[in-house]
Amino acid sequence: MKKEASKTSQERLNQIAEELKSHNVTKQDLLLNFLQEEETISKVFDNQTIETLEKITKHLKEIKKIKIRPNKTIEGYSIPLTILSDRKLSVLEHVTAYLKEHHDLSYKEISTLLNRDQRTIWTTYQRSKKKRG
Repeated sequence: MKKEASKTSQERLNQIAEELKSHNVTKQDLLLNFLQEEETISKVFDNQTIETLEKITKHLKEIKKIKIRPNKTIEGYSIPLTILSDRKLSVLEHVTAYLKEHHDLSYKEISTLLNRDQRTIWTTYQRSKKKRG
């Protein structure tokens, strides 16, 4: 009976892996949807596995509440060092203004690239505009 259950659970996990490959859905979303099918879970997994899956579900729900910004790099955007020659502005102000004005990036895109809060980028850009006059 346990071998049949483990075989069925392995088949289901393989099915999940295939769904992940074919859809543009995050792993967490797909796993949460799967774990919410309680009838399926009780038929496929033993009690210990179900407890583990419930812990995973709780953890994933907590993670989903936290907004995680992707860790993107500044690849593709070159910033000349000559912009830093004006000592009136901080480095962050220079870089923010340059990305905004020369690359036409939004505050959100700049905040993602620089790993800063979007409001901080907006404030920094406004401050740099005031300082430059």
